[in-house]
Amino acid sequence: MGCFDCFDGGAAREQRLEEERLASEQARAKAAEAAQKRQEQFEKSAAGRAAKAQIVDFCETVS
Repeated sequence: MGCFDCFDGGAAREQRLEEERLASEQARAKAAEAAQKRQEQFEKSAAGRAAKAQIVDFCETVS
């Protein structure tokens, strides 16, 4: 922060905050995409198929 930052009306601060917001938004989108990919891989795995079968059995038993 320079000596005269207060004279620019906070434009530099606003720009920095906007850049941080965009970076955060991109990070959230990337994390969501990775989570979706992990979910799809789990569903294709033997453990995922077994878990789904247990859920289906349970739902049929409860109904």
